[in-house]
Amino acid sequence: MKLKNFAYLLAAALYLTTAAPSPALADTIVVQRGGTYPTIQSAIEHVKTVRQQPLNASLQFTIQVQADPAAYADAFTPVSNIDIVGTSTSGTFLTSAVTISGVQSVTIRNFTFKSGFPGMAISGSSNIEITNNVFSNLGTNATAISVDSASSSVSIINDTFASNGTAINARGSVTLDNDIFYRNSTAINSGGAVTISYSYFFGNAANGIADLGFHSFPNTTTPAADPLFVSADGGDFHLQSASPAAGAGDPQYKNSFNSTSDIGAYGGPNSDILLTPITNLTSKLLGTTPETMELDWAATSIATVTGYRVYVNSNSNVAVSPLQSFIVPIGTTTRTVDNLPPAATAPDPPVLAAPAPANQALQLSWSRSPGATSYVIYFSTTSFDANSLPTSPAPIPVDVSSLGDVLHPSYKLANLVNGQTYFVAVKAVAQTTVFAGVTAVIDTTLPANPGSNNESALSNIPPGLTIGASQESGISGPLTGVPEPVVPYPNVKGEGCFIATAAYGCYSAPQVQALRDFRDRYLLTNAPGRAFVAWYYHYGPIGAHFINLHPWLKPPVRLALLPLVAGSLFLLHAPPAAKVALLLFLIVAGLWRVKIGLEKKVQRKMMLRVGGVK
Repeated sequence: MKLKNFAYLLAAALYLTTAAPSPALADTIVVQRGGTYPTIQSAIEHVKTVRQQPLNASLQFTIQVQADPAAYADAFTPVSNIDIVGTSTSGTFLTSAVTISGVQSVTIRNFTFKSGFPGMAISGSSNIEITNNVFSNLGTNATAISVDSASSSVSIINDTFASNGTAINARGSVTLDNDIFYRNSTAINSGGAVTISYSYFFGNAANGIADLGFHSFPNTTTPAADPLFVSADGGDFHLQSASPAAGAGDPQYKNSFNSTSDIGAYGGPNSDILLTPITNLTSKLLGTTPETMELDWAATSIATVTGYRVYVNSNSNVAVSPLQSFIVPIGTTTRTVDNLPPAATAPDPPVLAAPAPANQALQLSWSRSPGATSYVIYFSTTSFDANSLPTSPAPIPVDVSSLGDVLHPSYKLANLVNGQTYFVAVKAVAQTTVFAGVTAVIDTTLPANPGSNNESALSNIPPGLTIGASQESGISGPLTGVPEPVVPYPNVKGEGCFIATAAYGCYSAPQVQALRDFRDRYLLTNAPGRAFVAWYYHYGPIGAHFINLHPWLKPPVRLALLPLVAGSLFLLHAPPAAKVALLLFLIVAGLWRVKIGLEKKVQRKMMLRVGGVK
């Protein structure tokens, strides 16, 4: 009985040293094609899952949709207390149906809804804000936004509606401010409480209402005039500097880029930067030694731009510590660039660490080879050397840019056979590559700052141009590794020890086996022990996953587990007499501590009595 009590204490120690960390709750969720959340609805479903926890039920979330040349086409239905925001109105496109039903406090901002978009339907909802969006070319039978009579406090601010059937079909309580209605069949079909101010109407077959609202255009003093978009036919609804809608908006909605207020999707505090990116940048190499790069791009149509800034770099993040950065005067859209970096030299071979086993995989890590731009992984079930590199399975190229940590490269070699011995080697490859990007600049004397009020975001980045032949190092290894199955759960006898497996690197490590044997002999044979094992099997995989994501934790976790492993080995393999001796020692030590504690308590009482008499 006493021995089992000691086992419970050991189990409690294991509990304390292996408690899984709680992941931090993020309030911004990024939607990106090919990412964790490739669609807006998938991000919304994640929000719904998080909110199932009672403490999270009313949390406010922002779903940030990354700009992409291709439109997001999957329909979505927002939930309450959520902002769905594009990274830029001019670069984040939607053709997906949006259904806002029975919710409150939802914002849809900074998108371009283009041809194919079936419309946004708002029903039975309140405190809805639609701002800084473009709705264009939706078709003569399409309605951009419809609001039913059961909805209230719907704000449509700083939006542009161009060449649609009906821009807004309003049956509920709707506020319109700083909006542009351009060449729609019907601008506003109103049957509810619609409040309009500072809005701009031009070229609509029917405005739909007689009173265009306070400070709207046209009015009794200002006739209808073209709002002068940069290119309405080309889908660029930025205002030209001479536009009558520039600076004519509601003063309470100041532009993000100056102190005035523009009407339309590119005005107000949440508007994109005024400058649109340069397009159609191309690059090519001229000559042989030394080589020169020739760039060509499309001219900007924005009158305030006075020059272009060219960035040249050895990676596609051209504006981060560029190799070259210089100004090209307005009026010129081509430039040659010399002084390019020389061809690469062969890098040093990487040093491959012993492959760590995983389920149907080997986790590889190696030392960084300075100058390497990629690595090549060779593997085979038969031995090989530098003179007989395997071609089947095919070698795996790994670009440096795809590595999470270029200083400590690692790669998971997957789709292997458990129990099979594999020979693995890695070599480094160096290739000089140059990339270029161009921005539009208003004041060329200011420092470089792409995406600022003075400088546009970067243009498209053409594919990198390679200079000279690639250079390869020798191979590291080959070393051998054997994939091993990951411990399954729920609790199956003879399996488990997730955190220990992660810490020691493999399921068959002797330390892991000792802890498994201790569990089978001392924990699974009684109710408290089984309860602990059930808890551990629920949370252990989380802790193990966290350790695998942060390999630097493995040494301290092994150190923390060392007393548990030593205790397990003692209890499993020590002679009965030694176990009894240890138990007696612990009992005597415990009684001695109790005795000392009682004596100190008696002494304190006596001192208090003496003090009271005095």
